[in-house]
Amino acid sequence: MPFCRMLLLLLWLLPAGLQGATTTHPLQQADEEGPRAEFDRMQHDFGRIDRSRHTAEFRLTNTGTAPLVIVRTETSCHCIALTCPAEPLRPGETRTVTVSYTPDRRTEGTFSQYVRLYTNARTKAPVMLFLRGEVVR
Repeated sequence: MPFCRMLLLLLWLLPAGLQGATTTHPLQQADEEGPRAEFDRMQHDFGRIDRSRHTAEFRLTNTGTAPLVIVRTETSCHCIALTCPAEPLRPGETRTVTVSYTPDRRTEGTFSQYVRLYTNARTKAPVMLFLRGEVVR
């Protein structure tokens, strides 16, 4: 029985001894290199709006180590217009992405829309920006 207690104690203390050790996983290291897209925020709430055009600006920064390129974009509806930087963003550079929402004449009530931005970042997952609000008469 003392052997079992000693083994349990050793297993319990082992993770504590490893807390000071730091290692970087090869995949984690790859994510740190290359371009990286970071926005100042991921959503915009227009609040209560009429049926005119409304615009939101998002600040995009390349926090990576290589030029960032927006490869393609998608919007959730034809009511959204998007203006993105056409030229690559150098590391540390910040530019504005402008998203406009124009409700059609039949739209009334709450809405929730999104924009997808595909970049050359290693993650390959699109960055999503969300828009919401309420269209009133």
